[in-house]
Amino acid sequence: MMRIKPPRDLGAGIFRVSFEILFNSPQELIDLLSELEKRIKSKWGGSPHLSSSSLLWGSGSEMVRIAFSEQIERGGLSITPGLLRASGVVECVSSDRCVEIYEEIYETTRLKNLRIRLTI
Repeated sequence: MMRIKPPRDLGAGIFRVSFEILFNSPQELIDLLSELEKRIKSKWGGSPHLSSSSLLWGSGSEMVRIAFSEQIERGGLSITPGLLRASGVVECVSSDRCVEIYEEIYETTRLKNLRIRLTI
């Protein structure tokens, strides 16, 4: 099991874990989002909304949003040709639940041989 820092407290009892996923082709993101939709629905229920470039899921006390962001660039030049980024966030009223949901996203992403990292 991986260990992450406690989720950031946004006040009003809301915690957030922000992350980004790095991938090479749009199909990799589509496959990952499809797998995450199945896993989230199976584990926590609800009706995730899946499009070709994003996944949105929420319940009364938690929310997950992952969406295509952009090609990674530094100074106007692509860092790695073709490397793309999706930004994600998990927001919950329970810090433990944020960690649990993020761990599911992390494990699924790593199983697809994609890179995932926490962001500030």
